[in-house]
Amino acid sequence: MLLNNIIIYPNDNIKKSLQKLELNSLKSLIVVNKKKKFLSILNDADIRRALLVGANLKSKINKFFVSFEKIYYVNQNHYNFNLIRKKILENSLFIVPVVNEKRILVDYISYKDLDKKTYKSSNIPVVIVAGGEGVRMKPFTDILPKPLLPINNKTILGHIIENFMTFKIKKFYISINFKSEIMKAYTQELKNRLTPDIFTVEENLSLGTSGSLKLLQKKIKTDFFVSNCDTLVKMNYYDAYNYHKKKSNILTIIACKKNIKIPYGVLKLGKENNLKDMVEKPSSTYFINTGIYICSPKIFKNIKKNTKTDINVLIEDLKRAKLKIGVYKIDDKNWIDVGQWDEYKKSLKNINELF
Repeated sequence: MLLNNIIIYPNDNIKKSLQKLELNSLKSLIVVNKKKKFLSILNDADIRRALLVGANLKSKINKFFVSFEKIYYVNQNHYNFNLIRKKILENSLFIVPVVNEKRILVDYISYKDLDKKTYKSSNIPVVIVAGGEGVRMKPFTDILPKPLLPINNKTILGHIIENFMTFKIKKFYISINFKSEIMKAYTQELKNRLTPDIFTVEENLSLGTSGSLKLLQKKIKTDFFVSNCDTLVKMNYYDAYNYHKKKSNILTIIACKKNIKIPYGVLKLGKENNLKDMVEKPSSTYFINTGIYICSPKIFKNIKKNTKTDINVLIEDLKRAKLKIGVYKIDDKNWIDVGQWDEYKKSLKNINELF
C-alpha cells in the first residue's frame, strides 16, 4: 500500500478518516502537514473516543491526535528492523512511520510487514500484458480497458504495480493495444503519481498473451517478470525470482493449488450404460496457472516476431525444445483472477484481506 492511501491531514474531518480506514486494513492513518511532515498517528480507537466525547462526522481531526513526540517513529537511515518488530509486538502497534532527517514521511512499516525483509530498490523488469479486449468482462470493457476496471478506488493495473513496488521493484513495461490511447493517458498519470519507471509498448496488431514480449527483446537483458493484467497475487517476489535463477529455468510459472469439488454424485459407466460406480461429490486437487511468470531473456528466441502467440503455445514450444520450465507454488488464498466476473465481485469485498 502506498503512502497516499494511508496519510491524512489535520484539517480533514472524521468522515474522511473513516473512509480512508475503510480502504486500508491497517486500522491507522499517519497524520502529516501539506509538506508531508510527520505529525502523528490517528487510529480507529482515537476516532471512537472522539465520537464518544461529542465529535461528529464533520469534526476536524486536529483535536484528536497526540504530538509526534509521543509516537514511536524511526529515521530512514538509522533503524533496525528487528528492533521495530519487537516494538510492534510488545506495544501492539499497527504502523511505524519512517521519516527522513527533516521528519518528512517517506515510508512506513506495519504489523503486516513483520514476516518480510527489507529490500533495496531493484531494476528487475516487469512486463504487464495489457493489450487484450477483456471479452470475459463485457459490457464494461466496451467502455474501459480491463486493466482500468476499479477495485476499491484503485484500478486493477494500479494494484498490480503497487504490489511489485512493495518489494521495491519499479521498472515496468506495459504492452497495450485495445483502447491504447486511454491506456497511455492512465499510465502517464500513474508514472506522475507513483514515480516508477513505466514504459508503454504498443502492439500494431493483437499479439496475444506472449507475442508482445518479442517487442522488448532489445530492451530487456536480464530475467524478468511477466504478469497478466487481470491477476492479483500476494507473494514474495524475490523468493520466486531467486528460485527461478537457482533452478536456471527459461520460464517459471507461478502456480497455486486449488481444490475443485463437483457438487453432484458422479457416475462411472460400463458397457451398455451399466453403472459401475457412483462417487458422491468428488474433489480433485490441481495446480493452477496464476498468469504470472518469470522469464529468462533467452526466451525471446522462441517467440516469433509480429505473430499472435498465447502463453500456452509458447510453453508447448519450449517443452518441444526441451528447455527447462519450473513451477513456483503459492497458496490459493493469495491469488485472485479478476478477469472473470465472479472473482472480480469477490475481490471488491476481500481485497484488503489479501493486500
